[in-house]
Amino acid sequence: MRGIARVSQAGRQATLRPGDLTLLDSARPYTIQLVNAGCFEHIVYQIPRATLEHALEASAAPCRWR
Repeated sequence: MRGIARVSQAGRQATLRPGDLTLLDSARPYTIQLVNAGCFEHIVYQIPRATLEHALEASAAPCRWR
């Protein structure tokens, strides 16, 4: 992965660099701004909401927000 992107959803913002991970709710509006438009590669995983909620409820691992 390469490049930098700024994502925003529901009043929260994050700057993503190679190796970073973020979760976005595709049912709600969000924006992605590419900092280096010609130099950005990323991977998108779509996870059904019910699957993600079940996994988070079952997990004892704390979530980290930054």
